[in-house]
Amino acid sequence: MLSYYKNAFTLIELLVVITIIIVTSSSGLLYFSDFIWNQELRQELYVLESNIQSLDNDVKHYRIFDYELEINSTSGTLAYVYYTNKFDIPNPQLIHFDSLSATGTINILWNPESLWNIKIYKNNKLLSNQVNRGDKSYTWSFSQDSKITGYLSGETLNNIHINYFSHSRDKNYIELTWMNSQKDKSGTEYNKLKIRNVWWKKEIFWDNNLVNEAYLFFENKWVESFIKITK
Repeated sequence: MLSYYKNAFTLIELLVVITIIIVTSSSGLLYFSDFIWNQELRQELYVLESNIQSLDNDVKHYRIFDYELEINSTSGTLAYVYYTNKFDIPNPQLIHFDSLSATGTINILWNPESLWNIKIYKNNKLLSNQVNRGDKSYTWSFSQDSKITGYLSGETLNNIHINYFSHSRDKNYIELTWMNSQKDKSGTEYNKLKIRNVWWKKEIFWDNNLVNEAYLFFENKWVESFIKITK
């Protein structure tokens, strides 16, 4: 009697092995992608936390008199604005910033006879230097972290800073998706927060209401994380 020994895989067995390899590889790739997105998100949140801590230290050590940081939770918010030395001058310059269109508008409403100029920096390089007299309104486009320095008749005004949550310039933006008074999102929903520190007195405002803390939730792809803001 002849005996036949099986020394090769059947087609079905090969398909099963290939399927297992594909499923395993896909799961590993998804896990790796989640890990990368989570690391990117945590890095951006660390930058924001460090920025606030640095501002507090600047006030504490008299490097600046004060600051006010504004954060909006509107859909698609990608950046935040903060002012330094805003409360130290009688006529601070303010900016209306639209994070969706990445444009900002400054309204100049000082004495028409006063000479003023506005300097805009991107990545520490001077981008624009507007000089004029009288009332004026200017709109700029901000696609990167920027700093605006103003002068009025030679006197330095407050500075305006625009910082993005994500420094990547593709469609995978890190977005601020939610602001709440509770970690589990069961408390009061905040639309706009102001963090202010004037001469060591740090305060957090929600629509002009003083609050003790706030939780800011961010998302990178479907990975979510949060930071806690306290006084």
